[in-house]
Amino acid sequence: MSLLKQVVNQIRPYMQEHGYQFSRNCFYSIYDNIAYCIGLDMPGGLLYATFYVMPLYIPCENRYYSYGNRLHVLPFSHLAPLHEGTDVLSWCEDFYKELEKVVFPFFSQIASPSQLTNLIEKKLYSLMPYFSCPEVQIYRLQMFNYLYCCNFVMLDRLIPKYRLSVQNSTFFSYGVRSRYLQEIEKAEELVSSGMSGCREYCMNRITETLQECFPEYLNCKK
Repeated sequence: MSLLKQVVNQIRPYMQEHGYQFSRNCFYSIYDNIAYCIGLDMPGGLLYATFYVMPLYIPCENRYYSYGNRLHVLPFSHLAPLHEGTDVLSWCEDFYKELEKVVFPFFSQIASPSQLTNLIEKKLYSLMPYFSCPEVQIYRLQMFNYLYCCNFVMLDRLIPKYRLSVQNSTFFSYGVRSRYLQEIEKAEELVSSGMSGCREYCMNRITETLQECFPEYLNCKK
């Protein structure tokens, strides 16, 4: 049995007790149109645990780690990556402790789009250990949160700053930069269409994200 499968089998009951489903090496829980995820991956000989959130109303084609981080890199974490020969049971116990000490309390602070928006606005720099992404991605998150919440005043203030940040970001490919700029143009169109247009757009994105990234969740709802 692979190391990854051993860990999944060991932690599955614990995660299910906390309301998490399992799919494609990821334990996730969805509420208020945000997916709260804890993923396991082995890009080499080490197993890593990553926690992240995916607001379902942000367009995407697959799961992404932008709004999250690997547990072991947090400055206050005591969980190391797992390697062959390590005591799996002991590692899992440490994993549970980190979830209860760090991840679950953080998720509880951002348990809705409005709470997530408020935390970003008030404590942007306190997010840095938790979200391993550049500032431009935080702006993108804010833009879609404002769209979802129909907060047009804040959206109007944010868009010029976000557009400039996208234009000045040298690490984006041409395709990514173009897509983000198109999203900004779409957001401006939606503002003029009012609440009904924004809500319809966000609901469509939510359905698409669930279909692409969490199809099992949709199947459970049928």
